[in-house]
Amino acid sequence: MGEDYWRDRVRPLQNQLKEAQANIQSVDARIKGLSDGISGRFLSSTQRNMYTSQLQTLNEERARYEAQANEATEMLNKIAREAEETKADPAWLK
Repeated sequence: MGEDYWRDRVRPLQNQLKEAQANIQSVDARIKGLSDGISGRFLSSTQRNMYTSQLQTLNEERARYEAQANEATEMLNKIAREAEETKADPAWLK
């Protein structure tokens, strides 16, 4: 198992991790924007329910992206252990 083998295994997981992290940042920005938009304002019950629902949806979306990031990280760690056991060059995993 050479360099190409290890790089081919790691590359999709690294891409998945980067994408998940970018999505988390995007959702965080949307949550902040929504929270800033309602900060200090008097809201009717209907408006409060609407904002609460939107925040809940965004938090659920963020949780999905966090799960994707965690899964990719776990798999990358597993591959790193495999590579270590087979004495592969650690640089091949970057």
